[in-house]
Amino acid sequence: MLHLFEREALSGPPPHPVLVLLHGYGANEEDLSWLANEVDPRVHVILPRAPESVPGFDGYQWYSPSAVGQPDRAGLEHSLQELSATLELVVRQDSLDASRLILGGFSQGGLMTAAYGARGSRPAPRALVVLSGYLPPDEAIAPMHGLPVFVGHGQDDPVVPVSWGLGLARRLELAGAAVETHTYPGGHGLHPTELAELTRFLRIHL
Repeated sequence: MLHLFEREALSGPPPHPVLVLLHGYGANEEDLSWLANEVDPRVHVILPRAPESVPGFDGYQWYSPSAVGQPDRAGLEHSLQELSATLELVVRQDSLDASRLILGGFSQGGLMTAAYGARGSRPAPRALVVLSGYLPPDEAIAPMHGLPVFVGHGQDDPVVPVSWGLGLARRLELAGAAVETHTYPGGHGLHPTELAELTRFLRIHL
């Protein structure tokens, strides 16, 4: 089971909706904890730590980048399996509503989110949030049956080109997802307008 940082729901009766946020390369489970303060206090927020440490660096990774735009397949498969197994255990809690689970991530965490959704992994999220992420072109996408997806990307991202994020959005739409695509001024990070639009998306779907 993955190591977790959790912010329990602060108000409202159980069972609570669940938001899971996956950090990027070289970060840890607390990197996106500030986002927990931006969401509805009735939401239980879960922030997993990636299973691999980054060699020579105080941080973690979901996979090691084997080439530009290509994750290490063994690492990616392992992390997806660990994520699915962890969420299966977590959402069994009586205080949580497994039918109101949203999965999101930034950068590497965005790729993890997209891959998890593309494969139809379980427990199934009711929506996805991909921030500055992408999906390798050889990753197949299962039918998505109208699944809501928020795709946000910086227009001048030097790490994950915005064309990769837009390409992901197009592929998800072709697979039947209901995609909201947004680009913002700036690079590899979250823009204030992006945060406002993301919180609106979460209010609608949680």
